[in-house]
Amino acid sequence: MSTLTKWIIGIAAGLITLLAIAAPIYYYVHDFHDLPRSSDPADWGTFGDYFGGILNPVISLLTLIITIIIAVNISKIEQRNHDETVHSPVKPLFTIDTGEFFSSNISRNGLTVERDFYDYDPPQQPAGPHDYLSKGFYLKVFNKGLGIATDVNVTFQLDLEALKSLVIINVPQIKVTASDLRTDEDGRKFIVLDIQSTHFNYHGFSKIWAWERYGLGPVDKAEEIEATVPGQIMSAFQLYNLVRKLRPGPVDDYPAIFVTFNFKNIHGKQLSTKFRVGLFHVHDHPQYSMFRILQQQI
Repeated sequence: MSTLTKWIIGIAAGLITLLAIAAPIYYYVHDFHDLPRSSDPADWGTFGDYFGGILNPVISLLTLIITIIIAVNISKIEQRNHDETVHSPVKPLFTIDTGEFFSSNISRNGLTVERDFYDYDPPQQPAGPHDYLSKGFYLKVFNKGLGIATDVNVTFQLDLEALKSLVIINVPQIKVTASDLRTDEDGRKFIVLDIQSTHFNYHGFSKIWAWERYGLGPVDKAEEIEATVPGQIMSAFQLYNLVRKLRPGPVDDYPAIFVTFNFKNIHGKQLSTKFRVGLFHVHDHPQYSMFRILQQQI
């Protein structure tokens, strides 16, 4: 029961009680105010019977209502305790590892900048032309709970307005403009980036969606999996990484990525966990850029 509902019930019960007390007093005074005060105990007994006969049914009704409210709340508490007793021992618990990752820009080899590759260890040699095929960016996700998670799917969300302000640029090497927010046939918001470049061989149109979802399957307890970040989000990240190097002055951090895991435990109870994930630039190396992953459960 919500706090507002409890307030409404409390106020209504108070008003009914006041009305039940005030009404008989009003009518008694209205009808008998001209009579002198009696010294006969029998008259006072009749007076008490008058008020008792009116107030007792009202008080009984209020008592019944309060009893029902208490019973309903006790039932909800017992059900919640039962659910916690049944589900807590097998509740999955997702976490996302923090740490550094490394972005190797292979456009230096004459290829397109959207083919950057990523690793959680510093590259020991210059990027090869096909490394991007096997080294996409992913988050290390770990089930630290006590039970298996089934029907797991993950949703990635990005603030497109914040992204637009970071990737729009007009310098001799590259020009990027962004459309207003649009909506596709599935109701998803998206923007279109128009990229024109001569030096980096990176040009054309890129569609960036506000969210993207895909399934992960079951995740057993103590199991670590790789949650691949959607390519369109990383395409925008790669463009941001390039703009950061070319734009004069400091550039804000890449917008936070909101990651939501929806899943079931072994009893079929639907659960979810949401994180805010930040990709923060640390420093640039001749062969790669270093970033740090930070996450916060929300």
